[in-house]
Amino acid sequence: MLNMVRRYVIPATLFAGMLLVTFTCAPNYRWQESFLSDPYGADFLQEWVGGRMVLMGHASDVYDFESFRAWQHDRALIGFDWDEQRYYPPVYPPLHYSLFAIFAWIPYRWCAMLWVAFLWGLVFLNASWISAIARHETRGADPRASHWQNTSFFGWFAILLFPVVPLSVMLGQKSLIWLAILCGMVRLLQTERPTKAGIVFALLSLKPTLFFLLPLVMARRGSWRFVGGCVAGMTCMWGLSLLLLPWSMWQGYLATVSQAAQYGTQGGYRPDWSCSVWSIAKAWPADWRIWVAGLVCTPLAGYVVLGLFRRGGASLDPRTLFLTLAATMLLSPHAYHYDLCILLLPVGWMVGLRPRFAIATYTALAFGLASSSMFYAVVPIPLLVILLWCCAAAWIAGPDSWRARVDKAPAHSLDIEMS
Repeated sequence: MLNMVRRYVIPATLFAGMLLVTFTCAPNYRWQESFLSDPYGADFLQEWVGGRMVLMGHASDVYDFESFRAWQHDRALIGFDWDEQRYYPPVYPPLHYSLFAIFAWIPYRWCAMLWVAFLWGLVFLNASWISAIARHETRGADPRASHWQNTSFFGWFAILLFPVVPLSVMLGQKSLIWLAILCGMVRLLQTERPTKAGIVFALLSLKPTLFFLLPLVMARRGSWRFVGGCVAGMTCMWGLSLLLLPWSMWQGYLATVSQAAQYGTQGGYRPDWSCSVWSIAKAWPADWRIWVAGLVCTPLAGYVVLGLFRRGGASLDPRTLFLTLAATMLLSPHAYHYDLCILLLPVGWMVGLRPRFAIATYTALAFGLASSSMFYAVVPIPLLVILLWCCAAAWIAGPDSWRARVDKAPAHSLDIEMS
């Protein structure tokens, strides 16, 4: 009975409570005719508008900034007015917007409400998957680790209390979808299905700034079935989109990608939210930026990448996954704090092996997320970049007792010997 309450009743109650709080307290989800800053549904507006343009036969205009902006401010289309000086630029691949065309036939406000309910549902789904991944690592391990097999109940609260998770939902962001893709990938790898894991991971190519490094890491480790599945999945996805979507849409996307390095100079960019190491250079005067990028940013990112690729082994473990995701965000031309949601997977995975180390990492990241804006107001340096790099450095070094604890874990599941 107690187990049923923990598995079903409490999550359902929390889910309903989060929906109620979102629709009654979040400023950008109040049912009103005018918004001063963020629109109803926040970032989800650009997904819906992009999908609507594809659905209505205007796919070629998605990457035309003026057309995209005009559609976002069409009161007859979206049902309200908001700040005419603001808009969300089209930054995702054509395939991304074509997938959202499935939802674009639903009136915008109702679709945004369904989207929020979907994201809150993903919170609890991801918590269950991460708990299952951690339990898989403790099977046959040190009996003291069996305590963590019964803590999936606390996983929901750990995710809910991670500062950017509720913020990601309120903003309509998709970081919880990326987390779900990674969770599915790891579960398939744990059950020795690397080809299917690669196919699932190919879905993350919809977010290229988070995708590019892990296939290289898996190739370095000789996991060619994973790489093959990834290539096959990408070929199907992108090949079909190239055939079905107009070439003019792809030309617009390529023109947008070519300006990715200039994203930090656009209005609305939040350097205090950035996780990209290159944002450190952007905090300096223009004449200094190239020097700061070469003498500060490149060595910082290079240290993490070298620490990642120096490690051998044939399997993916929580340490390698954490370093891969951290290095990806540090190297990315654009990574925001809500993308840190994906680090909940390797941190939660590590709970089954090194709980204190995992909890320390979780606490450090949560503190940085909660204080980054206040810190930036005093010292104009993106705190999250520094904190993410420090966490990555700690995971490269590892705790002194790492090997002793890992030796007690199942031999088939991990390969985290010290380099």
